[in-house]
Amino acid sequence: MTDLTKPHHYKLATMANGARDRYEVSLNNTSALGFIEYDRSIGAKIYLVERASAVKYIGRTIQRMSQRFSNSINGKKYTWSASPSNSNLLVWNFFGLNEMEIEAIEAEFTLAMRVYQKGWPVNQTSINFRWLYETGNALEAQDYSIEMLKQYAEFEIENAIRDKVDVDQDLNRSIDILNSIRTLTK
Repeated sequence: MTDLTKPHHYKLATMANGARDRYEVSLNNTSALGFIEYDRSIGAKIYLVERASAVKYIGRTIQRMSQRFSNSINGKKYTWSASPSNSNLLVWNFFGLNEMEIEAIEAEFTLAMRVYQKGWPVNQTSINFRWLYETGNALEAQDYSIEMLKQYAEFEIENAIRDKVDVDQDLNRSIDILNSIRTLTK
């Protein structure tokens, strides 16, 4: 497994705008609008939308984040952006991975988040495990999902979204469950 860098954290605002909704992103704790260079480039990414202490959606893309959101928020394809709101957006970069590999990681991370928050992300419309074995990185996908879950837990603590004691309990419980249901072992 390649080292996983921390996700980029953005503040995401969605706004109703007639036939085409719109959005604004700013890097957390800055006034800079827009995505940073890594997220503006083409390459595998997994993103997570969190609002009101709950993960609403986990997605993947090979596109630029701005292109992904323009197609999906402006085109009203995302249910989580249907009403005006302010959310946190986390973006992990996985450059060098192909569509099947990133889909396998997305599926494992979505399952991990389901275990962690004791329910599916509210606006998740599907989860596809179909490429898990075909990619050759099934074990890595499961490893990445646990590492991403740890990083999300850190994000919750650092941003005072949830109490550290509760986060640690949920994280430890989730890792135990995820390790017990692994489809592959080292």
